[in-house]
Amino acid sequence: MNNKNTHSGEIIGGVTVQMRFIPLKTDPDDKKNDLTATISVRVDNTQSGTPDNLLELKLPKITKLNGEGETFIRNKIKLITTIFEPKGWNKPEYISKRLDKYALFMTNQATTDFCICLRNARDDLLSRIPFKDPTRLVDLKTKQDDFLEWLKETRTLTRLGYANKDCDTVELKSAFTTAVKRYERAIEYYMGKQLWKEHQQAFRLHKKYFCNHLTKPFSMSIIDFTNRMKEYGELLRHLPAPSARRCTNSNGARWDEVSLTEREIRCAIYDALPPDYQIYLRSNTIQDWQESNEQDFLDVLMNCERIDQSKRLRREREKERKKLLSQRLIRREDIRRPGRMPNKEGEKKRPYAKMSGDTRQSSPNERKFCQHCKDSNGKWWTHNTDECYFKKPRKEANAIEAVHKEIDDLKGLIKSLKEKVDSDDDDE
Repeated sequence: MNNKNTHSGEIIGGVTVQMRFIPLKTDPDDKKNDLTATISVRVDNTQSGTPDNLLELKLPKITKLNGEGETFIRNKIKLITTIFEPKGWNKPEYISKRLDKYALFMTNQATTDFCICLRNARDDLLSRIPFKDPTRLVDLKTKQDDFLEWLKETRTLTRLGYANKDCDTVELKSAFTTAVKRYERAIEYYMGKQLWKEHQQAFRLHKKYFCNHLTKPFSMSIIDFTNRMKEYGELLRHLPAPSARRCTNSNGARWDEVSLTEREIRCAIYDALPPDYQIYLRSNTIQDWQESNEQDFLDVLMNCERIDQSKRLRREREKERKKLLSQRLIRREDIRRPGRMPNKEGEKKRPYAKMSGDTRQSSPNERKFCQHCKDSNGKWWTHNTDECYFKKPRKEANAIEAVHKEIDDLKGLIKSLKEKVDSDDDDE
């Protein structure tokens, strides 16, 4: 909580959840982000594996489970929607194929940790039944195929409490589905302990973040925003179940608390909208926004977005118009002033800005000018004419210069008198 800077899409700063609404920027030089795994299956198993008969999916690889919760969930959802559902592998009898596909995008330490999680999940179920033969118990813990065959047995389902001795085939199938679901939840529990920080409170913290701490980013469109909110809500459904601090195995996980309804997602979208959008949504829908269908809800938001964009465009045009008008007024004012011309950008030059040569003023409040220094190429901008020292007669440097000056004046006077006498003689 030390960082108080708000991230895009968040109301407050200092959020520490592991899965953010807008993902944080990653290092482009990180080679780990470039590793991908290609998973492909045949559409029709009776035909050859030609390109038109293959379902291919590229997923980022996971080298270690610690802190990779969001990546694992995204890969899991892509596998479910792209491969498991089209192939019909969501049924309990295909659990082995599902687990094999999960292992394909894991490498190095992640593969080892995944196998350990599978073994711990099997141990949770096996610990509920006493075994007389320890060798049989070890085989079931270490070999997944043997464990799944053991789990299908009627005797096993009865001892686990999922079926009765005299149940029919339908009840046995339902019991096996429950047992496989319990096995998968145990796997998710042990995986979540490594994938998520504070795994015991991960769902509660992320749900609180989703419902209370999000806001629509300014640059994100309504379509992208609603899709992103729905995607985040789907990710929340795959978070690990809450559990107590003293909980040591999957039996203490509270799976019934991992729930997020469509109504809660709708409310989270509404709370994250700007106030103007919320007012428009309340006043321009015939039906309550919480009860309207998805298309009507989205249509109202898109109409509000178009109105908001048109208003924003008008404000930008008005701002540009005022800017051009102010530039024209500045040009007119500069042209009317003698000796003042606008610069290339149409802005008025400062009266004290540096001009050609060394002529400059220090400040508009201290403009000075001296005519004597201007005529003699002196520093005319440092003082005024009435303050000029050089207009006063300078004192001679010494007495000799004063004598020479008087002699020169007398010589000039004698010369002028002589010329006057000569001119009078010529007239006579």
